[in-house]
Amino acid sequence: MSCKNTLLYSALLTLCLAGCSSSNNVITQQSQIQDNEARVDYFAQRVFPEREFIGLMCRNQRLTGVAQLRDLPPGEHVLWVKAILYHAHHNNGAVKEATAKFDVSLDGGKRYTIERLRDGDELKLWIAESSSGEAVSEIVTTQATTRAAVSELNYNTQFNQCRDGTA
Repeated sequence: MSCKNTLLYSALLTLCLAGCSSSNNVITQQSQIQDNEARVDYFAQRVFPEREFIGLMCRNQRLTGVAQLRDLPPGEHVLWVKAILYHAHHNNGAVKEATAKFDVSLDGGKRYTIERLRDGDELKLWIAESSSGEAVSEIVTTQATTRAAVSELNYNTQFNQCRDGTA
């Protein structure tokens, strides 16, 4: 192997190791929660043929993707949750959605998880404190419907729900 190739491989190895160490710092920062914030995680199941994503549907009182962590100020909140369900073998892979409203009190320095029980298109959703598993909200039962059947009306409804929520 030539000296030039050895230098090239050494440089690539150094870059790879530097990338790994910096991504570790990002993960550590994401796992730390400040006393002046409450973190709400999303639920994701990515096992083929079914995929589910359930999370807060609003950020700054605007619609956004559900597969994101949210840091909120501690205190009383009105939170809107959206469930998006994909199934590759039913209805030509139709996407279904459901929403639910939660009135919750979140403590600073804590992490919360959106929990669910699913029976077909029926979902039971609630928010729990992650470390203890203790529910901090009521259980809301909702029905997932095909996204295409309610698209424009659904968007306007969800847009207004976000404006009425606190996230």
